[in-house]
Amino acid sequence: MHNRSINGWKWAFLTLAGGLVFGSALLFFLLSSPAEDSGENGSPGGSSDGEFQEYFTVQATTGQLNQLLQEEAASEKVNIQFNGSTAEVTAGIDFLGRTIEAAMQFETEAVENGNILLTLERVSVGAFNLPSQQAMALLASQADFPEAVEIDTENQQIHIHMNQITIGEDYSLRVERFQPENDDIVFNVGK
Repeated sequence: MHNRSINGWKWAFLTLAGGLVFGSALLFFLLSSPAEDSGENGSPGGSSDGEFQEYFTVQATTGQLNQLLQEEAASEKVNIQFNGSTAEVTAGIDFLGRTIEAAMQFETEAVENGNILLTLERVSVGAFNLPSQQAMALLASQADFPEAVEIDTENQQIHIHMNQITIGEDYSLRVERFQPENDDIVFNVGK
């Protein structure tokens, strides 16, 4: 019974993070055309000093992101929706033959290094609000997150390190702007 609610939160968050990554990858592959090999004269390889070299930019609207996240979460009992600058993850938890809605609200922000920061605003199960710090501690201790996801229980934040998520052959993402409230979501793709 208790394990099922944690499992729901785990899948809700992993679906949110996976949806962002999948959406970025999908946009990357849809908008890119096969690049010609430049050979020795101007090879488009990554920069030699280890810094991120941007190849192109992908732009999306909040509606496109919401649609992508809904398609990704269709097989789960999870709904992810951006309303303004807030991401809301809702999931149905089966309890004694009834489905109880659980929700987490995060304030979203693109940070300077091209990653995404989610700050927990509230957690609720049914009509009850739960203490945010304890809910984050429970989520961090019970859920298995990818290495690119860092849970900061003290500050009630989740850091999604986009630079640790690779697409295709060593391509990675940096978030340039993440302002869903303005329909302004921009990712840079590069090495």
